[in-house]
Amino acid sequence: MNPELETSAEAYAFIEENKGAMCEVMTEENETLLAGSAGEYDSKQQRLRVNTRGGEKTPKIVGPGLRVKVGMRSKTVKGQAALFYGTVIQCTTEFWVIQLEEVVQYMEGRENFRQPLHAEGYISRKRETEKHPCRTVDISLTGVGLQCQEEYAMNEEVILSGIRVVPGGRIYTFLCEIVRSEEESLEDGSKCRKYGCRLLDMTDREQDILCRDILALQARGLRGGNSRREDQEAERIRELGYQVEALKKEIMILRRENEKLYKSLEGIIQ
Repeated sequence: MNPELETSAEAYAFIEENKGAMCEVMTEENETLLAGSAGEYDSKQQRLRVNTRGGEKTPKIVGPGLRVKVGMRSKTVKGQAALFYGTVIQCTTEFWVIQLEEVVQYMEGRENFRQPLHAEGYISRKRETEKHPCRTVDISLTGVGLQCQEEYAMNEEVILSGIRVVPGGRIYTFLCEIVRSEEESLEDGSKCRKYGCRLLDMTDREQDILCRDILALQARGLRGGNSRREDQEAERIRELGYQVEALKKEIMILRRENEKLYKSLEGIIQ
């Protein structure tokens, strides 16, 4: 069987085996629209019902036709998850119905989640405030590989901060334990330390969010050139945001100056 078809078949079987599992509906930009549970699945039409949790009402109502991502985690196997593309065909306050169209990624276990990630961040000792720059090499649900110039001991606990897995996504702070350490040569001929870090004390919710971001990162890698265009677009939007903030500050300054001028004129008139 074609490996892609085999993966798709396993992913759709995964849905049928995990009714009631945690299920998250997101925009294509990874904004959460609905966090609920997997309901009835029509395997012939590939339609999945996503129920709200505990009878709560849906936080957002969207119109039919919206293209979304749907992420699911296994109820029984840690690290087993799937991510799909689909389209909303029904949206109520109690449930949504999604027409599933494409398997973005299917992962059978934690070890399969390791994904190259080149992101800048900071590392510090657990009980120290001084931070040092570092660069991530890869990431999984259980650990992070990174490079930095600082020396850390095996089994030492450190804090990684300022790590962003996907553009525009959550900025993570991880408590980690150093489990691997080696010297590495960089392209410019200089040396650095390469560390393997195990993630500590993560809650189920934090793992859910990290799982979603890693799957999104893998999907971006599969789309190749599109992800680069998305990065450029995200950077353009961020730059516009900075310009808006600068304009707001200028407006505030002008308002204060106008208030001062108005008070001065009042004093002259009186």
